[in-house]
Amino acid sequence: MFDSVTKEFKVGDKIVVKNWATTYTITVTRVTKLHAICEIKREDGSGYIAKFKKNYSIFNGSNGPHFMVSPVPRIEWNTNEYTVISKDE
Repeated sequence: MFDSVTKEFKVGDKIVVKNWATTYTITVTRVTKLHAICEIKREDGSGYIAKFKKNYSIFNGSNGPHFMVSPVPRIEWNTNEYTVISKDE
């Protein structure tokens, strides 16, 4: 059985995104009523905005914590693994 905790993103929280090709970290720069917004800037000056639902869940299982982060728009077959580093920790 899993224990779960639901938390809200705050400005300054970091999201570590890991997939088959790379691992990168993005910072939450704004939180609205529904979304946590991250502005990603690349070295060449370009960038984009990533949005996530404001709430995320942490499931504590036998293999350690598992984070349930929901990107907006929803990704059908999301193979990314997310870890949230709260600015309060």
